Amino acid sequence: MCRRIAIIDHGRILATGTLAELIHGIKAKRDLVIEADGLTRETMCAMAAKLGGVPWTLDGGVGHLNLAETGPPSARRPHAADEAGIYPRAIASTSRTWRPVFLELTGRALRD
Repeated sequence: MCRRIAIIDHGRILATGTLAELIHGIKAKRDLVIEADGLTRETMCAMAAKLGGVPWTLDGGVGHLNLAETGPPSARRPHAADEAGIYPRAIASTSRTWRPVFLELTGRALRD
């Protein structure tokens, strides 16, 4: 397993370091993962707007919202989903992954 990571976008190295160093350098610290039937770009966009315009991706029917540690309280998140027309089977919050780093540095998901 590697100890250092390089984020490369269109042939340019945007950042290098350990995962901890890269996470420390970005605003988004958590990945809110949503599994729901019929997730769409429109419903994910609506939920992201309700949570303050946070970056988001939709990958294989699973939604990801990138939240800052000082972001919306966890009690607000299910209400935002309901208001956006998302009825989740599961919502999980993870930290210490490369996904929020990549999204924040490049402005898009890995497959965009």
